Amino acid sequence: MLTVVQLCSHPIAAGPSTTLLQEILWKHGVNKGGGMEHPDRLQAFSDYKGRTTLNTTTGEIAIRQLTKQLSGVYEAECMIGGEIQTFQQRVKFIAVPKPTITYTCNSNKTSCILTSEGNATGAERVTYSWKVGEGAWEVIGKQLIVSKSDTGKSTNSYKYICKLKNSVSGEVSEPVGEVFGPGEWTLLSVLILSIDMLVTLLIRGSRNDNALY
Repeated sequence: MLTVVQLCSHPIAAGPSTTLLQEILWKHGVNKGGGMEHPDRLQAFSDYKGRTTLNTTTGEIAIRQLTKQLSGVYEAECMIGGEIQTFQQRVKFIAVPKPTITYTCNSNKTSCILTSEGNATGAERVTYSWKVGEGAWEVIGKQLIVSKSDTGKSTNSYKYICKLKNSVSGEVSEPVGEVFGPGEWTLLSVLILSIDMLVTLLIRGSRNDNALY
């Protein structure tokens, strides 16, 4: 993923009046990030080696895999048309929040829509991934549609997990299961247990009545 920093902003006119970026020295805070003394001699320092690309026409610097440490204020001195100009841009690190899963189902509980909830406002290039049961993570989107038949079982024993991720952070939700409600075997087990308890109480009551005589 790329984060573009516009450091040397200068309109490029077509034809012979085109103004070229001749030199640039840019830094992040007090640390030098890189420079160009000639279009063929671009140099990047420290954390920016191998992860930055300079557009010598527009002055844009593309940073791959932006981290929290690389957020902040970027400054540049650019020589354009023989004049030195100073530019500044703030790049803000915005982490994604830990998501939660909400869901709604149809009336007969055979199909459900799961939604990954989380305020990711300002966090760029957010991807939504889902993990169903023991399956692999899949980038799907903010919503996941599931059907009861997808489980391959009479009951829904699957657990669903969603993950939010951008170039600087990633967060995983707590798992959610039983979105279709308790299955047939669960209801049957509860019914059998209730009958057993009722029979036990009746037997005990009968024994107590006999003990009185």
